[in-house]
Amino acid sequence: MISEKLLKLNQKLWKQFNLGTSYYKQEKYEDAIKSFQSAFENAKDGESRGKVFHNIGNSLLKSNKLEQSIEAYKNALKFNPDDQDTKYNLSYALEMLKNKDKDKNKQDKNDQNKDNKDKQDQQQQNQDQQNKDQNKQDQQQNPQPQDQESKQDNTKQPQQPKEVKISKDGSSKNS
Repeated sequence: MISEKLLKLNQKLWKQFNLGTSYYKQEKYEDAIKSFQSAFENAKDGESRGKVFHNIGNSLLKSNKLEQSIEAYKNALKFNPDDQDTKYNLSYALEMLKNKDKDKNKQDKNDQNKDNKDKQDQQQQNQDQQNKDQNKQDQQQNPQPQDQESKQDNTKQPQQPKEVKISKDGSSKNS
């Protein structure tokens, strides 16, 4: 016969466990975790403790707390090593964590590449601005165009040919 004390513990365990399940279904994962933790305090056998940790792991997984959910699944397997659902969920959480790390590394690399490109763009803009400033300064100091010969040609007066007088006897004289 089951003692009354054990029966009360089981009732308390399942009451907290069911409350946690209810919170989980309502997507109130923090409340679900608290209820499952209370249920764990009343769980006396390994199978019950394994179920509690399994559900804590599920709640943590839904809360996107991957590392903590993995630990909860590992604890569940310590109490119930043959639980196939927990093994599957542990594998799933590990895969999610691996993908998250890959995505994070990829994002970090993309961010770094973007930062490098932004720095290069900024350097190019700075160089372009310096070149513009230098050209402006050069123009202020030397207002003549760079092709000075063409300007000089435009400003010179055309030379008049020297007048040559031819005398009646056929000899020429410069005037």
